[in-house]
Amino acid sequence: MKQKDNSKTTGLDLGKGDEQTIWKNFVNDNQDALSQMYEAYSQKLYNYCRQFDSDDSLIWDVIQDLFYDLIRRKKHLAIPNSVTAYLLSSVRRKIIERLEQKKKAKEQSLDPDKHAFQVQISEENELIKRELSSEQKQRLEKACNELPVKQREAILLKFYEGLSYEEIAQVMDMTKNKSARALVYRGLQSLSIKLSDMDPKKGLAVLYTISMV
Repeated sequence: MKQKDNSKTTGLDLGKGDEQTIWKNFVNDNQDALSQMYEAYSQKLYNYCRQFDSDDSLIWDVIQDLFYDLIRRKKHLAIPNSVTAYLLSSVRRKIIERLEQKKKAKEQSLDPDKHAFQVQISEENELIKRELSSEQKQRLEKACNELPVKQREAILLKFYEGLSYEEIAQVMDMTKNKSARALVYRGLQSLSIKLSDMDPKKGLAVLYTISMV
């Protein structure tokens, strides 16, 4: 499978119905559906995995391993309620497992809280240009990146990927939707305190333009 470029694009913009149609075609041996699914999701999966590790070779190896697993198991795959959440959850487990193996091999301890899910506010968005000064943008980025890693991950999945709380819970391997909701709420609450002297409407509106490094 061909590797994508490492830009911040997230692939094709599919609705839920389109996702499930491609999935149905894939499990029914439609070869075009496999290409469509890879085209739609590979860069999105890369961007997500990039938050766990910066090794491009490892990341693409994990993504291709995921798709090979799907090919091997397609006759036994049910149609997920959210294809995006299913794939993000699957690749999350795979890369964490791979990094654990890497850690044991090197006998080093990883500190995911220090580097994972760093937030970068897009400078190309018109809302940011109009509403925030350069200093305010930097403050918002800094405040986001001071949040605990799980809050950063939940906020990125909510505002960047547009996932529902149910989908976030699935991706982050939580048993209850309210746990995902609580993570996002606590993150936003912390941001409102850190940015208490900043117009809250501006700060929260700009959260919708958050993108991953």
